[in-house]
Amino acid sequence: MPAHYSEQGSGPALNAVTDRIRREYFEPSRKRLQSTLELLQSYQYVSFLAPFVAPLVGLFEVPLVSDVQVENLHYNFSTPQPNLLKASTGRTSPVQWADIARLHSYDPVPQEDGSYHIHIPGDKAVVKPSKFDHDMLISTIPRQMIDPMSYASDVSAEIDVIRLAMAQLALWKDLASQYLFLLHRGLLLDKPS
Repeated sequence: MPAHYSEQGSGPALNAVTDRIRREYFEPSRKRLQSTLELLQSYQYVSFLAPFVAPLVGLFEVPLVSDVQVENLHYNFSTPQPNLLKASTGRTSPVQWADIARLHSYDPVPQEDGSYHIHIPGDKAVVKPSKFDHDMLISTIPRQMIDPMSYASDVSAEIDVIRLAMAQLALWKDLASQYLFLLHRGLLLDKPS
């Protein structure tokens, strides 16, 4: 009889072994799976707010054509970054043209001097675009440039990642089902008569 086994099938030694097994084998897998699920849920929330955020490709950091466009979007404007009139207190990075192009709706507020102010919801930041930049944003070209749905390869990448995730989750589900079946069967076979 193994040293960690007692007559009742439990005890401090067996509890220590089961705790070690849980920590070394089950906890890391559970944490990775839970972390992935939480990230996916957060991306779905972001996707709900900004319809052209591709949730799974973003989660798994798949490079997209639209990502390259985001990086180069500032070349289409008169300045590399928008003219910020009022900064956000909670923002960790500067406001980019892509942030403005991603707004659910572009609603600039006309000013008495003929210029416009753009209020960025959630950030409490205010941007003053030049006439050229305002006209560019009104055209919706920047929004189309950074929308993954504008590129067949980005859409295909999202579909491929969804298929891969579904296949992997189905495999995990099948393996877990088989594992539970064998454990249950083992428990039934080991019952004293």
